[in-house]
Amino acid sequence: MGDPAMRPAIAFVTLAAVSALAWPATATAATGERTTRISMCRRYQHLDVDDRYTVYNDTFGSPGQCLVNRNRWANFQVTASKASTRSPETQAFPDIFYGCSRGWCSPGTTLPMRISALKSPEASWYNHDQAGGRWNTAFDLWFSRSRQTSGQPNGAELMIWLNERSFQLPTRDHGRYVRIEGTSWYFDHWRPCRQGACWNYVRFWRLRTVWHVHNLRLAPFIQAAERAGLIKRSWWLETISAGYELWRNGRGLATTRFSARA
Repeated sequence: MGDPAMRPAIAFVTLAAVSALAWPATATAATGERTTRISMCRRYQHLDVDDRYTVYNDTFGSPGQCLVNRNRWANFQVTASKASTRSPETQAFPDIFYGCSRGWCSPGTTLPMRISALKSPEASWYNHDQAGGRWNTAFDLWFSRSRQTSGQPNGAELMIWLNERSFQLPTRDHGRYVRIEGTSWYFDHWRPCRQGACWNYVRFWRLRTVWHVHNLRLAPFIQAAERAGLIKRSWWLETISAGYELWRNGRGLATTRFSARA
């Protein structure tokens, strides 16, 4: 969700991790073609990539975060992070998204879109997520009660945790286990408020962590939240994003391939 009080054509890249902090080798490097590295070290800096997505250097709790993108494909790596907190509040959410977020829309997006009009939303995401510190690897979907492309969404935030470091499953009384798409998830929710807006925070935490998903169907998660009364079909999906909530460090985390559609 990035800030837990705030906060989302397939590009294929051949990947081989050479170390925990080294960017994976790409197909262009293998053929001797030049690789263009684009650094992003300004807070809230955006970069449109692959003609469909936006990489976002979202760091709100700590300065000194840098991302690197290669060849304007759908990828990025966290190359510097000064995140350092023991509080529940995250320090940053470096991410790549399809849709609209805080007044910025990715190229050619069909979002925002009313939930009832969604066809078959899905996403693929491949990670190199070996890094020290405390962090998670999560999809972040934002919903508003009416159509908007900027400002704080006031409907719901739906997070899908795929991997994490230095976390243990919570034991809140309202948490429970659910089966979605043949996989077990820990499901819980609460209601945060910020800047005069409140929304439903909904989390699905994968019990068996993974470093990638391919064509993950998002509708079953949205529908599970609907059945729980946390999302309404009349609301609007603004963003499908994929990134890393950082509490401490996270340098070396890398998205090597991402795609999404609504």
